Amino acid sequence: MDDIFRSLVNEAQFTGEMLGAGATRIGKANYASRGVYFEAFSLLSIGLERIGKLCVMLDYWIEYGSFPENPKYIRKFGHNLEKLYAAGVEIAQRREIEFDWLSELNDSVHQSILSVLSDFAVSERYANLDQLLGASGKMDPMARWVSEVDEVLFDKRVSERKKKQILKNASLIHDRASHLMLVQHQAEDGSEISSVLDASMRTGKWEATAKYRRLYVLQVVRFWWEILRGLEWAARNAGLQPPFFGDIFGLFTNDDSYFLQKSDWQRV
Repeated sequence: MDDIFRSLVNEAQFTGEMLGAGATRIGKANYASRGVYFEAFSLLSIGLERIGKLCVMLDYWIEYGSFPENPKYIRKFGHNLEKLYAAGVEIAQRREIEFDWLSELNDSVHQSILSVLSDFAVSERYANLDQLLGASGKMDPMARWVSEVDEVLFDKRVSERKKKQILKNASLIHDRASHLMLVQHQAEDGSEISSVLDASMRTGKWEATAKYRRLYVLQVVRFWWEILRGLEWAARNAGLQPPFFGDIFGLFTNDDSYFLQKSDWQRV
């Protein structure tokens, strides 16, 4: 096993594990476990950055038979996932990569996921500390995720029947338990949760939406996996010997129905 092959395997394995962990954690994050959002954002932003940069590096390797000597070739992207996404689309079109699923991420939810995670990686990781230091104009990434991803998914993907059931259940819990419980929580957007009804509604909405937020995240991962697969084939056709990336990222080669069913992406 030469150094190039070993480095590609190590990078792919590390990246795949981070993406699997991030997909798992994003399904578990809610107002009562706010730290899980930052776990998920960190894992997903780093994982998507690394798989994107891996594709950019492979594209260069296929074109020139070696990897770029100037680190600026890859560092120019920084942590910007939106720039990397644009590069991925360009590579796929130029190399005529065939997709089994989404060849572009044009849905507003996909774009919001990329935007929130990109801004988190570039400038919003320290939103709370920035607030203490007097920085202004930055929105908390949790608040953005809820408003730009979860609320849209709840409106678009959750049935009216389910929405009515969530309200009914929350009202029932409120009627039976509000006189026995003191509720004091902070929502993702910083607002106060002080009633059993509000807490129950938010819990119901999270439970109904979690599988869809995980689905859309996994669709973003799968988009990059399909580019990586196409580049692997192109590399072999060019006489190069890349790893069999399907052995590493194969878990993400599944359709949406499987994405919706599976909640733990850290296990095969």
